[in-house]
Amino acid sequence: MNASNVLELIKPQGGKSVAETMANNLAAVEEQAKRLVRPIVGHPNHPNFGYAITAEELAMVYFFEVYNGHPDVHHLGDETHAGVERMWDTINTLRIGEMRAAPVCGLATDDSHNDFGQGGSTPGRGWVMARSRFLTPESLIKGIEAGNLYASSGVTLKEVRFSPEPKALRLMIEPQGNAR
Repeated sequence: MNASNVLELIKPQGGKSVAETMANNLAAVEEQAKRLVRPIVGHPNHPNFGYAITAEELAMVYFFEVYNGHPDVHHLGDETHAGVERMWDTINTLRIGEMRAAPVCGLATDDSHNDFGQGGSTPGRGWVMARSRFLTPESLIKGIEAGNLYASSGVTLKEVRFSPEPKALRLMIEPQGNAR
């Protein structure tokens, strides 16, 4: 689990199942956010690391890590486990179709453990782009919580527009170099 914009240590909460552990930890994040009147976003990290979290379990959260740049997190899955992007489709099918809930938002991280040039898990491989009025932690978290975000491992979007009728999403990608 990860939480962004915390002010105090949140100790791991544990539980009798993966779902209970996630719920307990997210409740602890929410408790700190309310008590300190501070926007904090919590989410499960790298669900395919050890293949520890299923899409069905992730359907209970609002944010999850759809991309993690660490080389050992099994982002693409294997012959018996779905990749994280496919899990995201399953999660949102469950949320929208069965739970009648809002879709889960995907976050991206680089999960860096090493400095640049050292190889392995280095910075700059995954991040979140959020629409925010100000470049402050509070404003960024509010933008993320409002769903005004996208996860990236390289692409920058120039424009994102959603039209309620006919429920259409329009994206314009910011070209890099001579790309069109």
